[in-house]
Amino acid sequence: MYCENCGKKIDDDAIFCEHCGTRLKESKNKLEKQLPKELSRENKTIIVIIIIIGFVFLFFLELKFFNSPDNAIHNYLKNWENKNYDNILESLNISDSKFTSTDVFSKVYPDLNEFNIIDFKVSGCEVQKNKNKAICHITYTTDKKGISYEKDYILEKKEKNRLFLFTNWEVIQSDFKVTNDFLLYTPTGSQIYLMNQNLEEYQIKEEMKKGYDCYKIPSIFQGIYPLKVVLENGMSLEKNISITNKDYTYKFNLKDASQELINELENLGKEVVETIYQGIMKKENFESLKSNYKIEEIKNTYELLKKDLEESGLTKFEINEIKITNMEMTEDNNLSLSFRMNYRYDLKDGEKLHSGESNDSFYITLKNLETKEILKLESLVTYFSKKY
Repeated sequence: MYCENCGKKIDDDAIFCEHCGTRLKESKNKLEKQLPKELSRENKTIIVIIIIIGFVFLFFLELKFFNSPDNAIHNYLKNWENKNYDNILESLNISDSKFTSTDVFSKVYPDLNEFNIIDFKVSGCEVQKNKNKAICHITYTTDKKGISYEKDYILEKKEKNRLFLFTNWEVIQSDFKVTNDFLLYTPTGSQIYLMNQNLEEYQIKEEMKKGYDCYKIPSIFQGIYPLKVVLENGMSLEKNISITNKDYTYKFNLKDASQELINELENLGKEVVETIYQGIMKKENFESLKSNYKIEEIKNTYELLKKDLEESGLTKFEINEIKITNMEMTEDNNLSLSFRMNYRYDLKDGEKLHSGESNDSFYITLKNLETKEILKLESLVTYFSKKY
């Protein structure tokens, strides 16, 4: 290469002329070495095609995983881990209604031990031959002592809610069944609250039976529900009932009553008995008896007992203890109460004085809890008439 200024020969890689010091321009060859080679149009097309194919391949791999039972069961367990009840219900494909809502679901299944998951692993899912079902093997750890468990889940492919290439794998769980057209029978004329929701809108006449009203609930989770029954006589009872795929008839039970109500009814029985026996000792007519309850219907009982005890000379009657042993609803919606009492007594039969302590049972039929109208009093005391 020669210097453009002085014309003397210089090195090809020189930047300044070693003879005159002039800065040299870059040679054409040097520029060609620095410039990248221009790609041909065909090469560009091939590269673009390869990139597109790669993206399509990755897309279908992702789509395959998205629609796989592995992903479905992973999301299902993740939702349990996070207590995301909305997504859990979506995984189970349960339609939303008054008794199959997210709120009800979280209350009916609050503490399923196997779902207190702190870590889990999906070992793999095997799609069955018909390709509509898959079995997924899961290993998970709960918050109870960190013990690991293994379980197989069955998933089913549904066509419902399918969009384009997307399928819908749903978990088939026997723990979360829904009962359709569930029938609940309760005492006639009662107000019914299931999980604090009034069932008045579900009452039907077609399925009623003697002594009971019927309520048909379109769809409801199987599980334990709090039931409140307000009877026509004003009594309010509460208990937990188990709803399955069978009808349920509410049977009146002493265990459903509050201790406050039981105490009130025991005081009722005690006052009625004491009123009668005090009247007998004082030889009062029935019309002269004073009571906080309406007792007109038990006049015959009083007269018969008074006649039996006139000759025995009852001078003392004192109740030590009284307990309700049973409560039932009669067909006409009255309350039948069974009592057991322990009492002390004195009998003066001529010159002889008989004192003692005894137990006996009696039964009261109560019409209304507010007015406390006593309709019937049977088997009041049989001890005296038998012994004396």
